[in-house]
Amino acid sequence: MKEFSLAMSVSSPFILSVNEGQSEISLYSGDTTSYLPLLYIPTKPPAEGEQNLYVDLLVVVKSVKPVKTIKTKSGTEMLVRSIEVIDNTTPVSFVIDIFDLNDIQRAEKWIPLNSVLFIADARVCWRRRLPSLQLNARSVVTHQPHTGDAEALRLYAHSQAERRNFQCALRIKVYYVHQGGGEAAAWTEWSGECATTASVSQVRDRLAAGMPFCASLHALLSHLNLDELDRVSAVESQELHVRFSDHTGELSARLPVKTLEQIFGYPNGQLLSMNSEERSALRWRILLEQCHVRLAVSPTAGLLVLSLRKATPADPIPLY
Repeated sequence: MKEFSLAMSVSSPFILSVNEGQSEISLYSGDTTSYLPLLYIPTKPPAEGEQNLYVDLLVVVKSVKPVKTIKTKSGTEMLVRSIEVIDNTTPVSFVIDIFDLNDIQRAEKWIPLNSVLFIADARVCWRRRLPSLQLNARSVVTHQPHTGDAEALRLYAHSQAERRNFQCALRIKVYYVHQGGGEAAAWTEWSGECATTASVSQVRDRLAAGMPFCASLHALLSHLNLDELDRVSAVESQELHVRFSDHTGELSARLPVKTLEQIFGYPNGQLLSMNSEERSALRWRILLEQCHVRLAVSPTAGLLVLSLRKATPADPIPLY
Protein backbone atom coordinates (compact mmCIF):
# COMPACT_ATOMS: atom_id res chain seq x y z
CA MET A 1 0.00 0.00 0.00
CA LYS A 2 1.30 3.45 -0.91
CA GLU A 3 1.99 5.61 2.13
CA PHE A 4 -0.42 8.52 2.42
CA SER A 5 1.01 11.91 3.36
CA LEU A 6 -1.37 14.70 4.34
CA ALA A 7 -0.07 18.14 3.34
CA MET A 8 -2.86 20.70 3.75
CA SER A 9 -2.52 24.27 2.54
CA VAL A 10 -2.76 26.71 5.44
CA SER A 11 -2.58 30.49 5.71
CA SER A 12 0.02 30.57 8.50
CA PRO A 13 3.67 31.02 7.42
CA PHE A 14 4.86 28.94 10.41
CA ILE A 15 5.46 25.19 10.39
CA LEU A 16 5.29 22.83 13.36
CA SER A 17 7.12 19.55 12.80
CA VAL A 18 6.17 16.54 14.95
CA ASN A 19 8.39 13.49 14.78
CA GLU A 20 6.90 10.10 15.55
CA GLY A 21 8.42 8.50 18.63
CA GLN A 22 10.10 11.73 19.73
CA SER A 23 7.25 14.27 19.97
CA GLU A 24 3.94 14.23 21.78
CA ILE A 25 0.84 16.42 21.47
CA SER A 26 -1.69 16.48 24.31
CA LEU A 27 -4.51 18.74 25.48
CA TYR A 28 -3.51 21.49 27.91
CA SER A 29 -5.45 21.16 31.16
CA GLY A 30 -4.60 24.58 32.61
CA ASP A 31 -6.32 27.96 32.31
CA THR A 32 -6.52 29.14 28.68
CA THR A 33 -8.41 32.38 29.36
CA SER A 34 -5.40 34.55 28.60
CA TYR A 35 -5.18 33.05 25.11
CA LEU A 36 -8.80 33.80 24.09
CA PRO A 37 -7.98 37.30 22.69
CA LEU A 38 -5.88 35.52 20.05
CA LEU A 39 -9.15 34.42 18.40
CA TYR A 40 -9.70 38.05 17.36
CA ILE A 41 -6.28 38.57 15.78
CA PRO A 42 -6.19 37.97 11.99
CA THR A 43 -3.99 35.04 11.06
CA LYS A 44 -2.08 37.00 8.40
CA PRO A 45 -1.74 40.53 6.99
CA PRO A 46 -4.06 41.36 4.06
CA ALA A 47 -2.69 40.35 0.68
CA GLU A 48 -1.65 43.20 -1.59
CA GLY A 49 -1.94 42.55 -5.31
CA GLU A 50 -1.49 38.78 -5.22
CA GLN A 51 -2.36 37.27 -8.57
CA ASN A 52 -3.63 33.88 -7.50
CA LEU A 53 -6.83 32.00 -6.78
CA TYR A 54 -7.06 33.08 -3.15
CA VAL A 55 -7.90 36.51 -1.72
CA ASP A 56 -8.07 38.15 1.69
CA LEU A 57 -11.18 40.12 2.59
CA LEU A 58 -12.25 42.58 5.27
CA VAL A 59 -16.02 42.82 4.99
CA VAL A 60 -19.27 43.46 6.85
CA VAL A 61 -22.00 40.83 6.85
CA LYS A 62 -25.05 42.10 4.99
CA SER A 63 -27.21 38.99 5.34
CA VAL A 64 -26.95 35.34 6.38
CA LYS A 65 -28.83 32.84 4.22
CA PRO A 66 -30.48 29.65 5.49
CA VAL A 67 -28.57 26.38 5.38
CA LYS A 68 -29.21 24.31 2.24
CA THR A 69 -28.48 20.74 1.27
CA ILE A 70 -26.91 20.29 -2.15
CA LYS A 71 -25.81 17.26 -4.12
CA THR A 72 -22.34 17.14 -5.64
CA LYS A 73 -21.50 15.72 -9.06
CA SER A 74 -20.56 12.46 -7.37
CA GLY A 75 -24.02 12.22 -5.78
CA THR A 76 -22.87 13.08 -2.25
CA GLU A 77 -25.09 15.37 -0.22
CA MET A 78 -23.50 18.23 1.71
CA LEU A 79 -24.55 21.35 3.59
CA VAL A 80 -23.87 24.87 2.35
CA ARG A 81 -24.69 28.29 3.70
CA SER A 82 -24.29 31.55 1.80
CA ILE A 83 -23.56 34.92 3.33
CA GLU A 84 -23.84 38.27 1.60
CA VAL A 85 -21.07 40.74 2.40
CA ILE A 86 -20.23 44.38 1.63
CA ASP A 87 -17.48 46.89 2.28
CA ASN A 88 -16.99 50.63 1.85
CA THR A 89 -15.59 50.53 -1.70
CA THR A 90 -18.76 49.75 -3.72
CA PRO A 91 -22.52 49.36 -3.20
CA VAL A 92 -22.39 45.94 -4.84
CA SER A 93 -22.65 43.03 -2.41
CA PHE A 94 -20.87 39.72 -2.82
CA VAL A 95 -21.99 36.20 -1.94
CA ILE A 96 -19.66 33.77 -0.18
CA ASP A 97 -20.49 30.06 0.05
CA ILE A 98 -19.54 28.24 3.26
CA PHE A 99 -19.14 24.47 3.33
CA ASP A 100 -17.34 23.94 6.64
CA LEU A 101 -19.83 22.78 9.30
CA ASN A 102 -18.14 24.79 12.04
CA ASP A 103 -18.33 28.04 10.06
CA ILE A 104 -21.91 27.26 9.03
CA GLN A 105 -22.84 27.08 12.71
CA ARG A 106 -20.80 30.18 13.60
CA ALA A 107 -22.68 32.19 10.98
CA GLU A 108 -25.89 31.81 13.02
CA LYS A 109 -24.53 34.43 15.42
CA TRP A 110 -23.32 36.92 12.81
CA ILE A 111 -25.35 40.12 12.89
CA PRO A 112 -26.09 41.95 9.61
CA LEU A 113 -24.41 45.37 9.32
CA ASN A 114 -22.57 44.74 12.59
CA SER A 115 -20.43 41.64 12.23
CA VAL A 116 -17.07 42.36 10.60
CA LEU A 117 -15.15 39.42 9.14
CA PHE A 118 -11.53 39.13 8.16
CA ILE A 119 -11.35 36.18 5.78
CA ALA A 120 -7.89 34.86 4.96
CA ASP A 121 -7.55 32.86 1.76
CA ALA A 122 -11.07 32.79 0.36
CA ARG A 123 -11.06 30.73 -2.83
CA VAL A 124 -12.05 32.49 -6.06
CA CYS A 125 -14.31 30.44 -8.35
CA TRP A 126 -15.95 31.22 -11.67
CA ARG A 127 -19.59 30.51 -12.50
CA ARG A 128 -20.87 31.43 -15.93
CA ARG A 129 -17.96 33.86 -16.33
CA LEU A 130 -18.79 35.61 -13.05
CA PRO A 131 -16.54 35.39 -9.98
CA SER A 132 -17.73 33.88 -6.71
CA LEU A 133 -16.05 33.04 -3.43
CA GLN A 134 -15.92 29.91 -1.31
CA LEU A 135 -14.45 29.07 2.07
CA ASN A 136 -12.44 25.83 2.11
CA ALA A 137 -9.99 24.07 4.43
CA ARG A 138 -7.36 26.73 3.80
CA SER A 139 -9.67 29.65 4.69
CA VAL A 140 -9.61 31.19 8.16
CA VAL A 141 -12.44 33.46 9.35
CA THR A 142 -11.83 35.95 12.15
CA HIS A 143 -15.06 37.40 13.55
CA GLN A 144 -14.90 40.98 14.87
CA PRO A 145 -11.11 41.34 14.38
CA HIS A 146 -9.32 43.78 16.67
CA THR A 147 -7.74 46.05 14.06
CA GLY A 148 -8.10 49.71 13.13
CA ASP A 149 -9.37 48.93 9.63
CA ALA A 150 -12.03 46.60 11.02
CA GLU A 151 -13.26 49.23 13.46
CA ALA A 152 -13.38 51.85 10.70
CA LEU A 153 -15.43 49.48 8.53
CA ARG A 154 -17.80 48.75 11.41
CA LEU A 155 -18.34 52.47 12.03
CA TYR A 156 -18.96 52.97 8.31
CA ALA A 157 -21.62 50.26 8.30
CA HIS A 158 -23.30 51.78 11.36
CA SER A 159 -23.31 55.25 9.81
CA GLN A 160 -24.85 53.92 6.61
CA ALA A 161 -27.56 52.08 8.55
CA GLU A 162 -28.38 55.23 10.53
CA ARG A 163 -28.37 57.53 7.51
CA ARG A 164 -30.86 55.55 5.55
CA ASN A 165 -33.00 52.53 6.13
CA PHE A 166 -31.04 49.77 4.44
CA GLN A 167 -33.95 47.40 3.91
CA CYS A 168 -36.10 50.22 2.55
CA ALA A 169 -33.40 50.99 0.00
CA LEU A 170 -33.48 47.37 -1.15
CA ARG A 171 -37.26 47.48 -1.59
CA ILE A 172 -36.94 50.70 -3.60
CA LYS A 173 -34.33 49.00 -5.76
CA VAL A 174 -36.64 46.06 -6.44
CA TYR A 175 -39.48 48.47 -7.22
CA TYR A 176 -37.44 50.32 -9.82
CA VAL A 177 -36.39 47.03 -11.40
CA HIS A 178 -40.05 46.26 -12.08
CA GLN A 179 -40.83 49.84 -13.09
CA GLY A 180 -38.04 49.97 -15.65
CA GLY A 181 -35.42 51.87 -13.65
CA GLY A 182 -32.99 48.98 -13.34
CA GLU A 183 -30.57 49.34 -10.43
CA ALA A 184 -30.25 53.09 -10.87
CA ALA A 185 -32.04 53.93 -7.61
CA ALA A 186 -29.61 52.00 -5.44
CA TRP A 187 -26.60 53.31 -7.38
CA THR A 188 -27.80 56.91 -7.17
CA GLU A 189 -27.98 56.72 -3.39
CA TRP A 190 -24.35 55.63 -3.27
CA SER A 191 -22.65 57.29 -6.19
CA GLY A 192 -22.80 60.83 -4.83
CA GLU A 193 -20.27 59.86 -2.19
CA CYS A 194 -17.72 58.02 -4.32
CA ALA A 195 -18.22 59.02 -7.98
CA THR A 196 -14.90 59.77 -9.65
CA THR A 197 -14.32 62.12 -12.60
CA ALA A 198 -13.45 60.24 -15.77
CA SER A 199 -13.24 60.68 -19.52
CA VAL A 200 -15.13 58.58 -22.04
CA SER A 201 -12.08 56.43 -22.76
CA GLN A 202 -11.49 55.85 -19.03
CA VAL A 203 -15.10 54.76 -18.57
CA ARG A 204 -14.78 52.37 -21.51
CA ASP A 205 -11.55 50.90 -20.13
CA ARG A 206 -13.11 50.25 -16.73
CA LEU A 207 -16.25 48.90 -18.38
CA ALA A 208 -14.13 46.37 -20.28
CA ALA A 209 -12.54 45.28 -16.99
CA GLY A 210 -15.98 44.18 -15.71
CA MET A 211 -15.64 45.89 -12.32
CA PRO A 212 -18.49 47.90 -10.72
CA PHE A 213 -17.91 51.64 -10.42
CA CYS A 214 -19.51 55.07 -10.57
CA ALA A 215 -18.16 57.97 -12.62
CA SER A 216 -18.83 61.65 -13.18
CA LEU A 217 -18.59 62.49 -16.89
CA HIS A 218 -18.41 65.85 -18.70
CA ALA A 219 -19.35 65.08 -22.29
CA LEU A 220 -21.47 65.97 -25.29
CA LEU A 221 -24.85 64.24 -25.55
CA SER A 222 -24.62 63.07 -29.16
CA HIS A 223 -27.72 60.85 -29.40
CA LEU A 224 -31.16 60.98 -27.76
CA ASN A 225 -34.30 59.87 -29.57
CA LEU A 226 -37.47 60.54 -27.56
CA ASP A 227 -39.56 58.72 -30.17
CA GLU A 228 -38.16 55.52 -28.65
CA LEU A 229 -40.69 56.10 -25.85
CA ASP A 230 -43.36 54.56 -28.09
CA ARG A 231 -41.31 51.37 -28.25
CA VAL A 232 -40.18 51.11 -24.63
CA SER A 233 -43.64 51.81 -23.23
CA ALA A 234 -44.68 48.36 -24.41
CA VAL A 235 -41.73 46.47 -22.91
CA GLU A 236 -40.55 45.83 -19.38
CA SER A 237 -37.14 47.50 -19.55
CA GLN A 238 -38.40 51.08 -20.23
CA GLU A 239 -34.99 52.46 -21.14
CA LEU A 240 -33.72 54.66 -23.95
CA HIS A 241 -30.35 54.35 -25.67
CA VAL A 242 -28.13 57.43 -25.49
CA ARG A 243 -24.57 58.25 -26.58
CA PHE A 244 -21.97 60.60 -25.14
CA SER A 245 -18.73 61.83 -26.67
CA ASP A 246 -15.70 63.87 -25.69
CA HIS A 247 -12.18 64.36 -27.04
CA THR A 248 -11.28 60.76 -26.09
CA GLY A 249 -14.10 58.91 -27.84
CA GLU A 250 -17.77 57.91 -27.68
CA LEU A 251 -19.77 55.51 -25.52
CA SER A 252 -23.33 54.22 -25.38
CA ALA A 253 -25.44 53.95 -22.23
CA ARG A 254 -28.97 53.18 -21.08
CA LEU A 255 -31.20 55.97 -19.81
CA PRO A 256 -34.10 54.79 -17.59
CA VAL A 257 -37.41 56.53 -18.26
CA LYS A 258 -37.59 57.45 -14.57
CA THR A 259 -34.37 59.43 -14.99
CA LEU A 260 -35.72 60.99 -18.20
CA GLU A 261 -38.67 62.36 -16.23
CA GLN A 262 -36.25 64.06 -13.84
CA ILE A 263 -34.27 65.60 -16.71
CA PHE A 264 -37.19 67.34 -18.44
CA GLY A 265 -39.65 67.61 -15.57
CA TYR A 266 -42.46 65.83 -17.42
CA PRO A 267 -44.10 62.60 -16.21
CA ASN A 268 -43.95 59.54 -18.45
CA GLY A 269 -47.60 59.82 -19.41
CA GLN A 270 -47.18 63.37 -20.67
CA LEU A 271 -44.05 62.46 -22.64
CA LEU A 272 -45.96 59.62 -24.30
CA SER A 273 -48.84 61.92 -25.25
CA MET A 274 -46.53 64.38 -27.06
CA ASN A 275 -46.35 64.30 -30.82
CA SER A 276 -43.08 63.96 -32.73
CA GLU A 277 -42.60 67.73 -33.16
CA GLU A 278 -43.04 68.40 -29.44
CA ARG A 279 -40.59 65.65 -28.51
CA SER A 280 -38.07 66.95 -31.04
CA ALA A 281 -38.25 70.44 -29.55
CA LEU A 282 -37.84 68.97 -26.08
CA ARG A 283 -34.78 66.88 -26.90
CA TRP A 284 -32.99 69.83 -28.51
CA ARG A 285 -32.91 71.46 -25.10
CA ILE A 286 -30.08 69.11 -24.23
CA LEU A 287 -29.00 67.28 -27.42
CA LEU A 288 -25.50 68.25 -28.67
CA GLU A 289 -24.94 70.19 -25.46
CA GLN A 290 -22.11 69.72 -22.99
CA CYS A 291 -23.62 67.78 -20.11
CA HIS A 292 -22.74 66.70 -16.61
CA VAL A 293 -23.51 62.98 -16.34
CA ARG A 294 -23.31 60.49 -13.52
CA LEU A 295 -22.83 56.94 -14.74
CA ALA A 296 -22.77 53.61 -12.95
CA VAL A 297 -21.82 50.11 -13.94
CA SER A 298 -23.00 47.04 -12.09
CA PRO A 299 -22.22 43.45 -13.12
CA THR A 300 -25.89 42.75 -13.81
CA ALA A 301 -27.25 46.06 -15.08
CA GLY A 302 -24.47 47.29 -17.34
CA LEU A 303 -23.88 51.02 -18.00
CA LEU A 304 -26.66 53.19 -16.56
CA VAL A 305 -27.27 56.94 -16.54
CA LEU A 306 -28.02 57.97 -12.96
CA SER A 307 -28.45 61.69 -13.61
CA LEU A 308 -28.07 64.03 -16.56
CA ARG A 309 -28.18 67.82 -16.85
CA LYS A 310 -26.78 70.54 -19.06
CA ALA A 311 -23.34 71.61 -17.87
CA THR A 312 -22.92 75.05 -16.30
CA PRO A 313 -19.87 77.32 -15.81
CA ALA A 314 -19.55 75.65 -12.42
CA ASP A 315 -18.79 72.40 -14.26
CA PRO A 316 -15.57 73.19 -16.17
CA ILE A 317 -14.24 70.54 -18.52
CA PRO A 318 -11.74 68.56 -16.46
CA LEU A 319 -8.19 67.96 -17.60
CA TYR A 320 -7.14 64.31 -17.93
